[in-house]
Amino acid sequence: MNIAGQNRKVTIPLDTLIGSYRTFGNAGPLYEILSVIEPAEGTSVLLRIRVIPSGEELNYALSEAMDDPVAR
Repeated sequence: MNIAGQNRKVTIPLDTLIGSYRTFGNAGPLYEILSVIEPAEGTSVLLRIRVIPSGEELNYALSEAMDDPVAR
């Protein structure tokens, strides 16, 4: 699947992202990926995430999440 018209492809199953943690950029807050919002097709796949410091849940583009670093 091409993401946002970029010349790259997601090569991992979307289910493997669920439960993983990332940060918004290098210095942003931590968030957890809760689920993939259906339908999970096309170039605008959305994820449901929880921002850990605030507990806020929101929709977030897969293309954006793939640019965010994995939390360690």
